[in-house]
Amino acid sequence: LRALAAPDELTDAAAEKLAPLEALEWLACTGAASLFGSGLSCLRHFPRLHHLDLAYCTALSDDIFPHLASCSALDFLRLDDTAVQGVGLGLLTGLTKLTSLSLDD
Repeated sequence: LRALAAPDELTDAAAEKLAPLEALEWLACTGAASLFGSGLSCLRHFPRLHHLDLAYCTALSDDIFPHLASCSALDFLRLDDTAVQGVGLGLLTGLTKLTSLSLDD
């Protein structure tokens, strides 16, 4: 499986179960209001992930940046309408392929 549009009912516990999908390149968790961030630890298992859409995941905060920093292939990141304030943006400096970052509210 290379692409997944997760349902908006996605929780941290369910996200952690995505870890075996190591070939994942494209992931959209748009609107997952019960995703608080700890479930994003699964991202380290996706070395090819280049597209990540977390828009409207209203419970996500700057605590997610350490998880995002492990996504070295990421070129697209959407964090619109989350609780992210940008304090942890410095952790993304190692994402040299990142060309699109959206933080609209």
